[in-house]
Amino acid sequence: MDFNEIFGKIKDLLGKVDFGEIWGKVKPYIGKIGDFLKKTPSIFAAFILFLTVVFDPAAGSTESSQLIRDEAFVLLDAYYMGQGITNDGTYYYTSGAITALKLAAIAKYDMKTMKLVDKNTKPLPNSLKNRGNDHIGGISYYNGKIYAAVEDSKDYKYPCIVVFDAATLDYVTHYDLNPRRFPDGIPWLAVNPDTGMVYTSAWSHTKVIEQYQISAVMAHVREIDLSGLGELDRIQGGEFYDGYLYLSGDNRDTGKIKNVYKANVDTGYVSLAFTRDVGKSDSEAEDMTAFLTDDGAIFHVLDYNKLLGVYIRSYAVDL
Repeated sequence: MDFNEIFGKIKDLLGKVDFGEIWGKVKPYIGKIGDFLKKTPSIFAAFILFLTVVFDPAAGSTESSQLIRDEAFVLLDAYYMGQGITNDGTYYYTSGAITALKLAAIAKYDMKTMKLVDKNTKPLPNSLKNRGNDHIGGISYYNGKIYAAVEDSKDYKYPCIVVFDAATLDYVTHYDLNPRRFPDGIPWLAVNPDTGMVYTSAWSHTKVIEQYQISAVMAHVREIDLSGLGELDRIQGGEFYDGYLYLSGDNRDTGKIKNVYKANVDTGYVSLAFTRDVGKSDSEAEDMTAFLTDDGAIFHVLDYNKLLGVYIRSYAVDL
């Protein structure tokens, strides 16, 4: 074995590494890695976070959105927040699911510190789990409750809206929906805080949004025919802001560029609100929430990197 040749190859490899670029990506997370080192299993968690940050292509701004913050979460945090996100102005509420292991979770984070406040790793009652409900998708906060889109991810026979108490994260009740309206599951929902109406849709190539009324025991109100773009596909989440419904799209035809749509629920008109550069083409866009923070960010979107990391990416947008 020629050690001189081996060392020469290592030297050449290191010469191609842009340590300045790596440091630029790692520097914003030094504090978070430090926090990990105070916990158990600290070294492993910090190592996974380091790998996630270093080897994921950097997300960025686009012509229509400015990336303000990009926060990475791994291991248990990634499990707790891999699907849904909403807020009440003080806390982020998140949902997660590992469908293959039939695991689901609801969690609460302080919006300013991003410290975990509470979690519920057994949020669904046995009556739902026994019939196959195992996937909590998009969520929305309203009047002290968390409304969650829940499905049985194998057969899609039991789409439902599950309600949790925001203070305790405990299950309160659920409402079964007509499965004919959701032939491939119920991936998202959003509550209009001004009206108490819930909006959701089927997963793929849908031309309608379904509207339900909370005060009428989740009665179906109407189907909203879509115009403008005319069809929604792979919508993962949504939230209301300033009277409009904004929707997070996991569109696959534009590579690393993901879309956020704007819907007028009175008319059904849908337009492209802004685009996001998520860094790599196989990142999965998840749920989103809206809240104007001190740094100018309005929209906060979950992205799953298909490994062990989940990001909350916050954007300033010219509305």
